[in-house]
Amino acid sequence: MKSRKTVLIILAAVVLICAAFLVFDALYIPSVQRAATYGVTDKTKSALVIHNNTSEFYVLSVDVKGALNHKFTGVIAAGDYKTYTLPPGDYSMTVHYSDRTNFSNMGFMEWYVDGVKLADFTVKKGRAAIFSLNGGDVQGMFYDPPDLEDNSREINPEQN
Repeated sequence: MKSRKTVLIILAAVVLICAAFLVFDALYIPSVQRAATYGVTDKTKSALVIHNNTSEFYVLSVDVKGALNHKFTGVIAAGDYKTYTLPPGDYSMTVHYSDRTNFSNMGFMEWYVDGVKLADFTVKKGRAAIFSLNGGDVQGMFYDPPDLEDNSREINPEQN
């Protein structure tokens, strides 16, 4: 009788420990996914982080439509990233990239690359949606476009 009681107590303790780990895992948000990691300290807001991991292209603008409709301008150079503050919600995003930062002093027959990448995402309050522009290549008048990847769980901001 006593051994059965001991087994039940041990079994209950194991179940409680497992439940505690499950609750902790559900409530724990890794720092890479927190908006505060990227400087957004308002807990009611979210962050959109755009990494430019290309060597040939510049991000010229980011246009978001959804809970906030806004076009963010300003160049993101190769190897750099920018953070934009957003209200939580569902979004469609257009990332405009080029191999030039400025088109004002272009020659008559000068080749350049100018393109966009699209993505849809949802971001929750206090969280970060993280995207990176990766790869791509320019060889004269031919180019291989970069990819826009959702890296919300993979990028470590301390690496940049």
